Amino acid sequence: MSTEALFLTRELCAGLDWTGAVQIVMGEEAPLAGVPNLALRPERAPNGTAAELLGYSRDYAAALQAAESAAVVLVLDEPEVTIRTAGALIYLGTVLPEGARDAEVVLPIANVAEEEGTFVNRDGRVQRYFQAKPAPGMARPAWWVLAELLTALGRKGGESLTGPGAAFDRLARSVGPFAGLSYASIGALGQPINPAIGATA
Repeated sequence: MSTEALFLTRELCAGLDWTGAVQIVMGEEAPLAGVPNLALRPERAPNGTAAELLGYSRDYAAALQAAESAAVVLVLDEPEVTIRTAGALIYLGTVLPEGARDAEVVLPIANVAEEEGTFVNRDGRVQRYFQAKPAPGMARPAWWVLAELLTALGRKGGESLTGPGAAFDRLARSVGPFAGLSYASIGALGQPINPAIGATA
């Protein structure tokens, strides 16, 4: 999930008692022979660093437990989802997994190859990624769907987000480690975050 989508999800939950968690799959590190500092890293989630900077936990089991008694559970593109909840399940995803077929609301979103946005790598560098192909059918970028939800629920700021750059720039104005960055300044080479400025949860 893009940094922008994670941020807008957090904005959607602002002022509510919420639990945000990401599932991080771990594996063995596999260095690429002959290329210094390039490897398949143990952390297989491409944006775990951004999620943590935005206040999400890695304690996925605790989040699943909290979901059981939650009034609303919002799941972002988790194909292996098995959520038990007494509340309403809202699923945003690229495909509808069996575990989300009972969701009250299903919103189709584009996958990473069908949208543009940012990730934060394990070294704290914000990197842009670009759309490689069109999204199918009614699928829209996750940042767009979340901005529309913000607007529909009367939350401030969703209507002004005209692209992933606007969403990132809003994030940079409100989340410490991203201060001073802009979508335009990231460019093709990326920019480091400022970890000295505290993250806001």
